[in-house]
Amino acid sequence: MTTGHRADRPSCLVLTQSVPAFTGHGASMRIGAAVQALTRWARVHLLIVTELPRADLSLMPSDLTQACEKVTFVQLPPLGRGRRRSWKEPDELVWGWDDLWPALRAESARGYDHLHVFRLRLMPVWEGLRRLGWSASRLVLDLDDIESRAVWRGVLVGHRRLGVRTSGAQAIEAARLRLAENRAARLADVVLACSQLDRDELARRWPGSRVEVVPNVVPLRETSAADLTGPLRLLFVGSLFYQPNVDAVMWIVDKLVPALTQAGLDYQLTVAGRSPPAELAALVQKAPGCELLADAPDLAPVYEACQVVLCPIQSGGGTRIKVLEALSFARPVVSTRIGAEGLTLRHEVDVLYAESADEFVRQLQRLRSDHALAGRLAHQGLARVRDEYSLEALQVRLMRAHGAAQPA
Repeated sequence: MTTGHRADRPSCLVLTQSVPAFTGHGASMRIGAAVQALTRWARVHLLIVTELPRADLSLMPSDLTQACEKVTFVQLPPLGRGRRRSWKEPDELVWGWDDLWPALRAESARGYDHLHVFRLRLMPVWEGLRRLGWSASRLVLDLDDIESRAVWRGVLVGHRRLGVRTSGAQAIEAARLRLAENRAARLADVVLACSQLDRDELARRWPGSRVEVVPNVVPLRETSAADLTGPLRLLFVGSLFYQPNVDAVMWIVDKLVPALTQAGLDYQLTVAGRSPPAELAALVQKAPGCELLADAPDLAPVYEACQVVLCPIQSGGGTRIKVLEALSFARPVVSTRIGAEGLTLRHEVDVLYAESADEFVRQLQRLRSDHALAGRLAHQGLARVRDEYSLEALQVRLMRAHGAAQPA
């Protein structure tokens, strides 16, 4: 898909740390869908500034690259974060400015009609660009996640594992992130949240700010119902450098696998994800009936081979784009409520909810014995994705946030 880069289109600078994609890490999928929607009505300059060693511009779909008027990729040295500029600055917003300033100065200053900043982390980069003479008439900040809440939840869930010192440091980080979120909201014309739940929380914090919901979306695809014969084939998908996903996998190994074994279920459980720590990989590989699939280039065959997708997330924030991805493959999902937080999914209609290992086992036993239930959940979940989490719905919401007219 190409836009033709017509001169009569408004200009839009998109700032992101994540390389846009249509599959893989949730953040990459969200900014990938946003860039795809923005290029339909604007001349997009995509500026990727990252120090993540996993960042790879070749992962960006070629048609998405061609749709952008310009793509700039700034790869900084990994772990190059510098010192805080003030005691209030959270660790998450600290950049290695000795490396970043020369990279930004190499780009010619420009003025844009629109600015789309993806995640709070990129706001200091925009402030640096402003000091270099860059400008934008309208700033839309996509928080994607309420990061202060996500960090605080991590403290509440993991305080025993973290210990007093680390828990205290993380609590301070959550407070600093909250202050940074408040400041960013004052600078932005519109703040985007990924769910109505997050929007309501932010609106209570910022009564005078404009906060809008732009949900996560996933591509719609041709798919077929799961083959429900043979062992119960279970799947967990998630980026394994993200602590809530690591915690979920550890819970699967420590709690769910023994419960499945005790219930006498014949199962095969696949954990698929990027960049698993060595300790976690060893833990999964030693667990009965489990396998680890690391850094799969294409998850479609993985979803198609499974019967049920699990989402036993206990912390974090935002919405789980992997739940939507599973539903787009017409696979039944068993999830904790926080695992599907912010999604308009109904228990017993679109998904099955469970909290403890025993509850997960009971729901899996139901799906094993009641193929009609499994088929109904798969059908309804896919229909919900088509109705509420499609690219078309995203485009309308993004254009409204940017104050843009519908393209002819």
